[in-house]
Amino acid sequence: MFIIERVRAEAEIREQSEIDIIVAELDSGGYRPLLRSMVGAAKTAATLGMFDLRVDALSSSRLRLTPQTRKLLIGDLLFSRAGQISDRCYFVQPTASSLQVFEVRHHSVPTGLSQICGAIEQAARKRLDGRRVRGMNFIWQPRLIRQRSAQRVGSSSRFRDTDLKAKKAEYSEDELRAARLLVGIEARNLILQLAQIGKVRAADAKLPPALIEQLQNEHLLSKEYLVVCRKDSHTLCQVASVEDLNEVSGGKLVCATCGRKFSDELFHEIFAGTETGKQLVTSSRWMTIWLTDLLVLAGIARGAILWGATAGEDEIDIMTDALGLRIFFELKDREFGLGDAYSFAYRLDRYDGSLGVVVSTDRIAGEAEKFFQEQRSKSAASIETLAGTGIEAGIRERIDKYSRYGIGQVLADYSDHIGINIAAVVSGWMDMFSGMLRSGRYKPPVPPPITAEAVTTDAVAAGGQE
Repeated sequence: MFIIERVRAEAEIREQSEIDIIVAELDSGGYRPLLRSMVGAAKTAATLGMFDLRVDALSSSRLRLTPQTRKLLIGDLLFSRAGQISDRCYFVQPTASSLQVFEVRHHSVPTGLSQICGAIEQAARKRLDGRRVRGMNFIWQPRLIRQRSAQRVGSSSRFRDTDLKAKKAEYSEDELRAARLLVGIEARNLILQLAQIGKVRAADAKLPPALIEQLQNEHLLSKEYLVVCRKDSHTLCQVASVEDLNEVSGGKLVCATCGRKFSDELFHEIFAGTETGKQLVTSSRWMTIWLTDLLVLAGIARGAILWGATAGEDEIDIMTDALGLRIFFELKDREFGLGDAYSFAYRLDRYDGSLGVVVSTDRIAGEAEKFFQEQRSKSAASIETLAGTGIEAGIRERIDKYSRYGIGQVLADYSDHIGINIAAVVSGWMDMFSGMLRSGRYKPPVPPPITAEAVTTDAVAAGGQE
């Protein structure tokens, strides 16, 4: 998943020459400026020699000829150098009385905002007039990203956001470990069976001993022993451990039919359900926890994930606005059928979902897939499906794809402002970097230690509002 963060300092840039000087210093410090590089390439290609071609010449002539309340100053899109690969990009732009810095990076790459902000301050103090610098405040404050695409553009929802009542994604580490075990169909079927009938003989479960031990360690099942008479196989008692019959009091018990001590009778190992297991498989809570964990591993903050959004009788299993898109997730621990498709498409439209993702541990019925294909030509929202063994990889790919889309929307707004389409370049860079990660050709560096001077920001995945 790609993340975009923004910080701002009350450091007014008054002239184009001032931001040009700062960018030149950043270039010498390892940040490669795109727009200034384009100007340099243009001068070389056109053999302009000493002719002064400024970066603001790249801006749309329509913007430059429109009367402005203040000068339109052009910052730059800079790429940090990590060997042969740029692993972060920054957009530095003067606006009104402040200076803004955007950072775009993959969530697995540590932030470098504190470093570039420090480099900007150092460049200003080194190269600008001292009287100008005294009026600049280089305390960088985090700012959430203003994102206009959290709902569908031009939508006409019949219900406001306040009509959807949701709860935060809350679960314990114990529940998460148990949910990961229940991803396996054999383990899940056993716990479902125990939730329904209470107990089952170990011989009938037919699971590997190692898996049984894991389920027991996570309190999803418990072992018990059934004591039966060797003569006629009638049940004598049930104990939690064989050792219970070797105690002083237990050793005195004898079978009324055959006269043997209980400790000498036959023992059948049985598995019993637990309250923890029952709670996780009832209403597929395990699946909600597991899918939420996949979203977190893909880069979405847990606080940006909501469960059970309801309005009246409608319910949405999982939703998030974190990527600048309102995404609904529909979870089914069974086949997803045509009736499910009708219901989900209706809720997606009713509550202004931008994207729907159906996740089934079994399969998506052909009729449901056909219905979704028909809906794509009629609805502004789209629905994608994931099933079986492709769920984990599918979630990573979709979060990666839609985070890039959200960031593109944010930068498109600023492209319109400065009249230069920087969004297209960032989009291409994210595509390239995503491919490098998938192929294993790029390994994220170990995060540096946090210092007292580091800029503190809250990560915003192209979706918050200022």
